[in-house]
Amino acid sequence: MMSFAEFYEALLRFVNFKLYKDAGLEYPPKVLDPMNLAAGATFSLIQPFIHQTQTQLQQKRAAAGPDQEQQVNKSLDLFKPFRFFLNREVPLYSLEFVLLSAGCQLGFLGEGSAFDESAEGITHQIVDRPNIPDMRSNREYVQPQWVYDCLNHSIILPTSAYVPGKVLPAHLSPFVDNAREGYIPTRQKEISQMKGIEEEPMEVEEESEDDEGDVEEKKELAHAKNVDEDITDEENEKEEEAKDKLKKLKVKK
Repeated sequence: MMSFAEFYEALLRFVNFKLYKDAGLEYPPKVLDPMNLAAGATFSLIQPFIHQTQTQLQQKRAAAGPDQEQQVNKSLDLFKPFRFFLNREVPLYSLEFVLLSAGCQLGFLGEGSAFDESAEGITHQIVDRPNIPDMRSNREYVQPQWVYDCLNHSIILPTSAYVPGKVLPAHLSPFVDNAREGYIPTRQKEISQMKGIEEEPMEVEEESEDDEGDVEEKKELAHAKNVDEDITDEENEKEEEAKDKLKKLKVKK
């Protein structure tokens, strides 16, 4: 196990070095808080990417046309009005990266946090357990999927579907073109309705008579090719048999 751990550590260092180099970043990154290596070193790893993400979005906002500017603004400042606190059981680093990239304030349980759970002004607390004792009435309690769904669809979704202990709605991939696939999931229709968008699947064009004729022509050509190949194979077999007979006659002589 120790040998495997050493190998795995060396492999991760190499992978991180390659990723940082491809992104034009320095590796290993400088520790932002040398007095707190536990939290400072980890945050230092993702801080350059957070800054880079913000820079890229700002560049897109500057270059975007009137139609795209609103969409880019939503991604850049989606969580800016909010103040989040992350419970210990949620995926800290993933949520930290997403939330900070979208402009919010963030606290978590542990050293290095900007504020603790009792701080004033927390609007959302991300939890992943069915029961939360001493829930505060002045903040929203949501499961982690709410953050990713909001970001994927560039909209602040109602938290009622993501409260602790509730069965979550379908998590949709942002990389699938539902209209082109010909099927719009129910959850996608609900979100599109919230955004004031009507989505309908693209109609598949039926094959015309000309297309059917082309298909038949291709089938006939393929059949003719197969027949020619069969004839050629038979001729080759006969030629080989004749050569074998000649060889046998020569041997007898």
